[in-house]
Amino acid sequence: MTESHEVVVIDYGAGNLFSISRALEWVGSEVRIVPSAGDWVQVPTVVIPGVGAFGEGMRNLSERGLVEPIVEHVAAGGRVVGICLGAQLLLESSPEFGTHSGLGLIPGVAQSLEPTVARVPHVGWARTDSPSPAASGWFYFVHSFALAPSREDSVLATASHGDREFVAAIRMGRVTGVQFHPEKSGPRGLRLLEGLVNGSV
Repeated sequence: MTESHEVVVIDYGAGNLFSISRALEWVGSEVRIVPSAGDWVQVPTVVIPGVGAFGEGMRNLSERGLVEPIVEHVAAGGRVVGICLGAQLLLESSPEFGTHSGLGLIPGVAQSLEPTVARVPHVGWARTDSPSPAASGWFYFVHSFALAPSREDSVLATASHGDREFVAAIRMGRVTGVQFHPEKSGPRGLRLLEGLVNGSV
């Protein structure tokens, strides 16, 4: 697989496609929108964006024949970056509106953000803490569920909402998921996005 800035952005009807595509182009990526298995192209990096419900997202991926190409891409050594709902779909399952299976690329589940002293959904800026300087800082979140990986070594970053600490980013091998929206997080978010898709972060 030849390294370049070519990026596939998965279109599975989960929104956020325009803003993530523009952000990727801004940081120098050549974006290919892929809405079905028949449109698949081989590139180094696949981005799974998205907002909305886990079950609907997985159903749309399946109906468009995109689950197998994504899994095969990872098996062949390709990078995958999941954003917001796309990050949750990397996990094994979610209890959102019933139990739904995910892509299973990273062991773990999506977990509800139970209201404590703060409101759910969590909407706004929060500071992340990570061993990676690029993944530490203020990023913009919009979510009611959080990443709950089953392996501690797959936690890339954490953040807090009220008195609840949650996992803000996960990674296993060349698969990374961020619960926040780097494309809406200013210059720091764009730098992180660039590093994620070209493999420097």
